[in-house]
Amino acid sequence: MGIVKDRGRYYRVKRIPKRFVGLVRGKNGQAISQVRQALRTDGKAEAQAKAAQVEVAKMAEWEAIAAGDSKSARKHFEAARKLAEARGFKYRTLDALLNAPINEVLGRVKTLGSPNDLEAREVVQAVLGTVPVVLPDLRGVLEEYFDLTCQIVSIQGTYPLGSLICQ
Repeated sequence: MGIVKDRGRYYRVKRIPKRFVGLVRGKNGQAISQVRQALRTDGKAEAQAKAAQVEVAKMAEWEAIAAGDSKSARKHFEAARKLAEARGFKYRTLDALLNAPINEVLGRVKTLGSPNDLEAREVVQAVLGTVPVVLPDLRGVLEEYFDLTCQIVSIQGTYPLGSLICQ
């Protein structure tokens, strides 16, 4: 990732990682190899801070695009959840948003940009909760249980089976 100054303003420039080449598309629908995004600042320190935030959001967006292409429903849902979190929102389904306060819904819609310059389809789906929730399989539940147990053992230090599970 690089930050360049052009016409007195800073821009973030990044080459598309190899695993996303062909998946990331420009406004014209063609695959792109590099992205350039305005950081809307003329201060270098502020540009570096904004660039780091944009990097997290873009990587989450690209992961969502890749997960959607892999046809893995669980991965697609997890990517959408992470993408919503990268945008500053907790993932909520569309049904939940329909019952949410109007200010929350409007706040989400405002982050998507103007109608002429909407974000990528994956971003819209994640922020507005249209990706179906897919629960983990039994193996995933067991792995999450062990992860949480190990976290408790590391915090509290006591658990009879902690030494067997957390190695």
